[in-house]
Amino acid sequence: MSYINQCQDIYLSRFSDDGVFAKKLFEECSENIEYIEEKGEIVCYLFLLPCVIDGKNAKYIFAVATKKEHEGKGYMSQLLKRVIEREEILFLRPVNENITAFYERFGFKLIKATAKDNSFPNLIPKGSFKNFAKQIEPDEDNEYPFMYLSETNFDKVCFEYSMD
Repeated sequence: MSYINQCQDIYLSRFSDDGVFAKKLFEECSENIEYIEEKGEIVCYLFLLPCVIDGKNAKYIFAVATKKEHEGKGYMSQLLKRVIEREEILFLRPVNENITAFYERFGFKLIKATAKDNSFPNLIPKGSFKNFAKQIEPDEDNEYPFMYLSETNFDKVCFEYSMD
């Protein structure tokens, strides 16, 4: 089974999805998957989706998932460390409040994001993520928790496509 199919299987087992969104996501953005493989099996993965903010390249971390039987073994920490070493500006939308402490251990800071207020720095999809984002509905949330890792400080950002 290909790495894409393995990651998609993990996605479908970990997230609520009717399969339609997942199919589009994996078809359009599979070149943005980062993963760890152990003995020929994908144990965890994430999407590292290309964006730009204030004229600088950034990445939006999305659909972070570990195969159930491999949770707690440090694979996702290992994958995040690898990503952090390469990327200067990272953003993500925590799936719930409980997970923020995990990301804070890596230096991520909790802020608020808005889907509609362009008076804040705007995180804009690019590349395959831009093409994918055009097909989905923008977020309706007025304000939601968001995290970033960067030397640049952000108090709040505007991002329409967190895909919550």
